[in-house]
Amino acid sequence: MKNISICILEILKEHSNEEHRLSQKQIREYLQSDYGLNCDRKAVHRNLEALLDLDFPIEYKEKKRTTAGRTTGETVEDSVLSDFYFVHDFTDSELRFLIDCLMFSKNIPASQGQELVAKLEKLSSKHFRSKNQHIHTMNVNAPENPELFLNIDLIDEALTKKKQVSFFYNRYGADKKLHPVKDKEGNPRITTVTPLQIVAANGRHYMIACPEGAMEVRHYRLDKITNMELTTNSGVNVRKLKGFEQGLQIPKHMAEHVYMHSGESERVNFRANRAIIDDVVDWFGGEASFTNTMGDTVDVWVRCNRSAFVCWALQYCRSVEVLSPLDVREEVASELRKAAEKYAMPTCVSVPSVS
Repeated sequence: MKNISICILEILKEHSNEEHRLSQKQIREYLQSDYGLNCDRKAVHRNLEALLDLDFPIEYKEKKRTTAGRTTGETVEDSVLSDFYFVHDFTDSELRFLIDCLMFSKNIPASQGQELVAKLEKLSSKHFRSKNQHIHTMNVNAPENPELFLNIDLIDEALTKKKQVSFFYNRYGADKKLHPVKDKEGNPRITTVTPLQIVAANGRHYMIACPEGAMEVRHYRLDKITNMELTTNSGVNVRKLKGFEQGLQIPKHMAEHVYMHSGESERVNFRANRAIIDDVVDWFGGEASFTNTMGDTVDVWVRCNRSAFVCWALQYCRSVEVLSPLDVREEVASELRKAAEKYAMPTCVSVPSVS
């Protein structure tokens, strides 16, 4: 026979929250409809008290009432418990935030994303699920790499055991499928690294790692990694790497690598329109310092990976002028000239029909 206390607990999890409370009568009705159990009021009351004694997260209202004693007729005061609901680990707004994060992730395969959304929905009551049916629409452009979560598990194990991992790193072809990077002989190249951290940037997940035989830090997109294996090789101590003598400082590292390009960082000065100060802070955070802030422009100092900064400056070229270092300014100017040359002459291109 089904345990009444467990059934009542499941009913409260499924059907109640702070806005949707259940009376003992409603609980009895759900016991009948969901589990085929016919229970009287006293049995429900007794099992609810047992759950409360076991400190399950159940809230309720307690009302005092006075009645006449059946045998003596004297006035008796007792308590009536009502308006029961289960206190879920996450509020609906917290769950919605987590689900939105899944929806906007660019590297979680749609099928796995939908499975995760379904699991998150079960952490609340049916009332949350009923008002969030549209959350099942995932990013149709998300890559389909079913090894993503396995990669995360292996990297986590490698970090714990201070070991290296090996894998194939892939790139997309015109067929929109992943293809392993090849070695000189044309075979899939095995990459071996010491994982240092997993981070999220621009909707993607990256592994910050030190490649075997190279005393530097590089970044690898997790959704482009396949055939990962944990090795028996001991990992590299990050403090032995140039620029990481104090260890890997994630906030600083992320601010300096806005596009997760690999390579060393340098101090850069640029002039920006005041209108994009929000964008500057979004990209560089507290690492950005501002001077000459009284006019329509501000001068900004940041420390950033050179390659990433050039890309960033090109993205904001209408609002940004690079001041120093001079070679960075010249590189940005050169890239802008090359881009302008492509559009200097009109080009007629036939547009293929879309079936």
